[in-house]
This record gives sequence, C-alpha cells and structure tokens, in this order.
Amino acid sequence: MGEVPSFLRPLEWVAETINKGVDALYRGPEAPMEYQAYLPYPIRDKFRRSETGNIDKRDLGMLLQSGWYDQVVYLVVKALDGDIDTQREILEQISASEASHENVDDLKIVLQRIITDVVPDGKEVQAGKLAQVSRSGQYNFADAFLAKAELYRIQHKEPYVVAYASLQGLRYFNRVASRDKSTFGILVPSMISNKESGVCGYKIDWSSGSPVVTELPKDFSRPANSVIFDETRNTGNVLKQMGQFWSQNGNVETSFDCIVDVSARHAKDK
Repeated sequence: MGEVPSFLRPLEWVAETINKGVDALYRGPEAPMEYQAYLPYPIRDKFRRSETGNIDKRDLGMLLQSGWYDQVVYLVVKALDGDIDTQREILEQISASEASHENVDDLKIVLQRIITDVVPDGKEVQAGKLAQVSRSGQYNFADAFLAKAELYRIQHKEPYVVAYASLQGLRYFNRVASRDKSTFGILVPSMISNKESGVCGYKIDWSSGSPVVTELPKDFSRPANSVIFDETRNTGNVLKQMGQFWSQNGNVETSFDCIVDVSARHAKDK
C-alpha cells in the first residue's frame, strides 16, 4: 500500500482509536494495560514516509507518553552512543528508577528529564526496531526478556547484554539483579570495534542494594559461567564479533542466547 492521502489521515486515526479499544477488550488479563499494542500514529506515519526509520526528541517524548518505556530506554542510550560518561550516568539513573517493580512512575520521570535535558537538540536515532516490536507485541517482548533474566538466574549465569536493542530488556535484568543483589554486563559493539578505546561496555552491580554502573574495560576478567544475550540474531555477525572478543587472549568461552533467531532465513538468502 502507498502513502495514505492527507485528507484520509483523520479517518485512519479514528480507525486506529477503535482498534485500540477492541485490543484492550480482547488482550485479556495476561497483558497488563501498561503495554501498548500500537505505536503513536505520527511515528507510524513517519516510518511510512521515510526509509531511514529515524526519530527525534519530539518522537521520543511521544513514545514515552504513549507507554513505550522499554523502547525509550534503549533509544535514549543509543542516542548517546560515543558519550561514555553520559551513557554511564543515565544507565545508573534509569536502573535506580527501575528498582520499583510495582509501577513505572519513577522511570517515566527520569526518562522525561533525559529526553528534555540530555538528548541533544536535533539528534535523530534509528528506530526501525520499533516496527518489529509493534508487530510481535510489546508485552510478548517484555515477557520474553523477563523469562530470560529469570532463566539465567536459575542457571547461575552472569548475563552480558549486547547493546543497543537488547536494552529494551534492561528493566527486567535490573529487576532480577536488584532482587538477588547480583551483577550483569552490557557489551557495546561500537566500543569493542574502536581500537582507541579501552572500554567495551558497562557493568551494573546491585550487590549494595542500589545500582552502581561502572565502565567495563576490554581486559576485564571473564566469568566462567556467563551468557552473551542479543535479543535478535540476524546474520550472526554481531555474536561472532562478541565471541571473538570474549575469547581473545585465551579467555574462557561463553554461551550465546537470543529471543528471536532469523539467522536461518539470512543463510537461505545468500
């Protein structure tokens, strides 16, 4: 289908509003109202009219007000790629706000401040991942992230989350780590590939009862029982990069995991 004519967009908005109501009636008690079935119409319209999939500060605020909290977390951190100090600071602020499992009020306040005061004016961030989450269901992704975090706890594995899309699950990894007073890591591919940087990501430590976020040096001591988690496995190139980085200099090997694996599809396309 082509672009919707401008004079029909108000009617499309009406249809979308009706669909939201129907979805709310049929989603059932297993899908909390906190999770949204639809992206805000202006963002969906922007995706239809643009091939880049980029969104700006105004769009981030719209996403936040529409309840796409986990996606805003990943996008604001991604928007600050290359600014290690600021990323570390906001990761600590976000993690502290996620300590409450009962509501997202603190998280919303922190994210709004970050959007307003920290994300640079004019900054755009690639957000095509939102379309996948919208199609698959926000709640389904959230449920899968929490299930993985709980599984690694049971398996006594220390997770290392590959940025940035997997940071949609940050709230659920924080939930488990805050309860168990444990730690987990974040691996940032752009840092790893930067030969001038001695940092490869961050570590979030809940052992004191509050989150302490520190830079993770490239030569950090690899734990024996670990798992590298990337929410979607496409070509497998990212996990190959992570595996080579992890095992360099004779370090112990690790395991890999994901939520969505479409690598077989990419292999058929070659």
